[in-house]
Amino acid sequence: MTGLRLVVETDGETGQHHADQPSRRAATLVPGDPVMIRVDPAHVSAFAPES
Repeated sequence: MTGLRLVVETDGETGQHHADQPSRRAATLVPGDPVMIRVDPAHVSAFAPES
């Protein structure tokens, strides 16, 4: 397995996600390559911003 750090930008905000990818699939990726991710809603937690 290869650990990937994914940086996303949405509405001017940047977020980071970490993902594991089988090494054979990750071997072809280079920094800046676009990737698609799918997030299972059952594993998402959302919190209100602090005021």
